[in-house]
Amino acid sequence: MENRFFSLQKLLYLLIFIGVGSIFFWISWIHFHHTPQLKNNPIPIYGSLPPFSLIEAEGRQITQNDFLNKISVIDFIFTRCQGQCPFMSEKMKDLQKILPKDSRLQWVSISVDPEWDEPPVLQEYAKKYQNALSPWLFLTGKKEMIFSLMKEGFHLGVSEAGGTVEEPILHSNRFVLVDPQGQIRGYYPATDEDRFEQLKKDILTLLHRTHERQET
Repeated sequence: MENRFFSLQKLLYLLIFIGVGSIFFWISWIHFHHTPQLKNNPIPIYGSLPPFSLIEAEGRQITQNDFLNKISVIDFIFTRCQGQCPFMSEKMKDLQKILPKDSRLQWVSISVDPEWDEPPVLQEYAKKYQNALSPWLFLTGKKEMIFSLMKEGFHLGVSEAGGTVEEPILHSNRFVLVDPQGQIRGYYPATDEDRFEQLKKDILTLLHRTHERQET
């Protein structure tokens, strides 16, 4: 009887050991697979922002210096667009809802149709999408500067030829991620869900690294 008791006791200890080990295994697995690998996640550098000067919807001048010390997500749209632009603006809005509110985050939409998209027009467009909790800049300016900035600064395509009635100006649908040093860190097509998920991870990585620098 005594041997049987010790056998049951050993079996109980073994089951407890297996159970505890299983719990630690699953916690480690979930942490590894569902937590962004912030410290070890390499984000490439594609270049730096060139000098530029644009006008925000409220009339304030914005230059490349306004992107320093901020993590910026940038896209190029125009208000008359009936094609991909509304979709891109919705995705930008969704991204703001998903990510934590942080003063280091900045959202920027630059019009590729500045002759139409003057500041009052951008103000009306912003009302449809703008999240009052997040700084979302809608920028316009001289067409030559915007096209040059897009092609030579961000290395993205834009053309007034070959468009459609819904989208008379052809332009890239990629979001661009810029770090606090004004360096371009990634391109993310709005229609690619995998890249959209990567954009969220890269933003969190930059936020984490910025926080680490501030603490040191």
